[in-house]
Amino acid sequence: MESRFFSYLRDRWPFSHAVQVRNIERLVHLCEAEPWHIYAIKSRIWRRHVCIACNWVADCTRPDECVFEPGCGSGANLLWLAQKKGFSNLRGSDISEKAVRLCKMLAAQSGVPITIIQDDSLSPAHLPSNVDTILSVNWLYHQPGASMAGFLDTHRDCLKKNGKIVCDIIDAAYNTCADNQYHSDDLKLPPSKRRTTRYLIRYSLGDMKQIAKNNGFRVLRHTRLHASIPRAVYMLERVWNCRACPKGTRDTKLCSNLSLCLAMVPRNTVLNFCPMSSRWFLRILGRHNDSSRDAKLAMPGTTSCSCFRAKKKHAKRVALCVFFLGPLSYAAILSDALRS
Repeated sequence: MESRFFSYLRDRWPFSHAVQVRNIERLVHLCEAEPWHIYAIKSRIWRRHVCIACNWVADCTRPDECVFEPGCGSGANLLWLAQKKGFSNLRGSDISEKAVRLCKMLAAQSGVPITIIQDDSLSPAHLPSNVDTILSVNWLYHQPGASMAGFLDTHRDCLKKNGKIVCDIIDAAYNTCADNQYHSDDLKLPPSKRRTTRYLIRYSLGDMKQIAKNNGFRVLRHTRLHASIPRAVYMLERVWNCRACPKGTRDTKLCSNLSLCLAMVPRNTVLNFCPMSSRWFLRILGRHNDSSRDAKLAMPGTTSCSCFRAKKKHAKRVALCVFFLGPLSYAAILSDALRS
């Protein structure tokens, strides 16, 4: 109990979260970036959802491990991890060219090695590989058409086994607040002059647990911040098993192994099934939430023992996984993008 109490206080203690930068106003002006970045850096210590998320990243990640922040903006969070916690393998992306330019200038000023690229974090063209922890705060719920399920699906494959995602979200309790459909800065204006809300997606703890489970994650840690706009911070872990089969059935263990392998198969890979196993595999795949997204299915009628096969051209490494179901043995050759 005492440990949880001090952890709670530490997460909300603001004064250790300042980022050391010089002439931020001049740099923002040079890069023609949005003035909002000045507030985000100068008032960072009072943004509790950001501070808690960064603390949790430092808790679950070693300084030499890879941290990736999509939608990193000016890179203030990555700078904090480097300056205060000694992280050296930091990567980020942002859709704004001006924000990327500002982040590079701040990193150069601080002497911090940050690899940052311009990319759309909702539909990224260049995702890093072998990432230990993904940090995502203060952007996803502002994007039209975005969803937590889509974000997890998009970024799952770049994480290592048991990799973490630390993110914030608007809590579903905000739906019960008066005028939550309007922009929070316009509440003093007449309703006809108010803009629509910036907080487009909102989830409860139950929603997050279900979304995480459906997309190959589990909720490791969470906390809710009580404020006029209630937020919650979550730590999700990528899981390598599946509960698609009911407990106690003889398919459960094999389904778990198959689901693990499917999570490692590159997208749009063709899976070939031999006739004797196709019905069983399709039944398992029907319970596997990601099968239709992660693979194209084909049954060419082969009688090979290698009945579950995923191929990729120019594979960098190959793993062999053998499954057993009664007297039958199944081999799966999985290609690049495997996580060690």
